[in-house]
Order: sequence, then structure tokens, then C-alpha cells
Amino acid sequence: MILTYNTKDRDGSTTYGGYSDIMVTDEHYAVAIPDNLPLDWAPPSLCAGITAYSPLKNYGHNRPGLHVGVVGLGGLGHVTVKFAKAMGPKVTVISTSPSKKEEAIDRLGADWFLVSSDPEQMQVGTMVSKMYIFFRWEDSGWELHRGADGDARNDKLRFRAQYNI
Repeated sequence: MILTYNTKDRDGSTTYGGYSDIMVTDEHYAVAIPDNLPLDWAPPSLCAGITAYSPLKNYGHNRPGLHVGVVGLGGLGHVTVKFAKAMGPKVTVISTSPSKKEEAIDRLGADWFLVSSDPEQMQVGTMVSKMYIFFRWEDSGWELHRGADGDARNDKLRFRAQYNI
């Protein structure tokens, strides 16, 4: 087996994986980039994008009438808010930084913003009747969605192209 990054290929050269100009890979690991998606938009979608998109879709939180909570407004939080808003649910951003409120609501389109260090804002039931949070505690520990298959990656790229995310 030859690993795709930073190992020796059969001819002794170093492999560079996705940083290569060209690369041969199994079709299961290749994704089609839609014609209407700029090429420079695709790479972030294959990491942060799929991390945000997959839980929304796989847990059924991708439709109007629902309410999604996004904890943190860093790189993943930004992408999650954009995908969720395009899919239709109401979105609440929960952050430790009050300074991110304007960005969350005005720039990204979040419906609500809560400061997690404000006990009054964090009281359950004061704002919405039902909210989904992707990273939630279960008896076995934190439930976290990781990774996605090729179909999900292709679906997510098509969705991003369609909604200009």
C-alpha cells in the first residue's frame, strides 16, 4: 500500500496527495465539482463544509419548521449557519463572544444570538420551544458526527453551488 501524502511512491518520489498537480485515486474517494461552483470554493467544502452539512442532512434538520442551534461562530460555525439558513430551519448562534452578534445576524442571517456566559439568555425555554444542537451529551458521552461518504460529499458540493454558499 502507498499512502497518498508524505510517503515514498514506487519510484522513490515523495507523495503529496491533494497538494499534487495530478493524482490517481480510487473513484470512491473522488468527487465531482459542479460546473457552477468556482474551483477555489470546493476545497473548504471538503473539510469544514462536510462537517457542517452532514449533521444537518443526516439528522433531518434540513427543512423549514425546525430550529437549529450552532455553538460557536468560528470556521465551522460560520459554514454551519450558512448551510442551515439555505436549508430552511431557524438558526440560533450560541457564542461566548458578544462581539459576534452583528456578524451572526446581519452578515450570516442567523435568527437569534445568545451569549453562553449570560445565565439569563441560557435559561432553557426562554426563547424557543425546541432547538437542536449537533454536539449533544448522551449517556455514552458526547454525540459527534464525523466524516461522510462520497455521495454526501457530492451532494454537499451541488448544494453549495446551488445556493452560492
